[in-house]
Amino acid sequence: MSYYTGCELKIKIPADRAKDEDAIRKALLEKLPGVGIQFISSPDVRRPSVAEAIVPHNHPMAGMKRQDFGSTEMKPVAGETLLGIASDVLKDF
Repeated sequence: MSYYTGCELKIKIPADRAKDEDAIRKALLEKLPGVGIQFISSPDVRRPSVAEAIVPHNHPMAGMKRQDFGSTEMKPVAGETLLGIASDVLKDF
């Protein structure tokens, strides 16, 4: 079982870049094995971008939290982490 199984990414791609879906999927799965990927064609975007990153509550990443300086509150960061990794991969496209 791959670590990111159960996590989901929604990727916006320009309507004229649908042919790049396979290459983008391959690159994302190399970095995030097991992640679910859904492509959304959008005339509003010029480059592929992450529209949404979802980490289910029962996933091991869901427990990731950070505490901001001067605060006692712990904030969940699993979705942000997944979004950051995926966004980094998409820079090559």
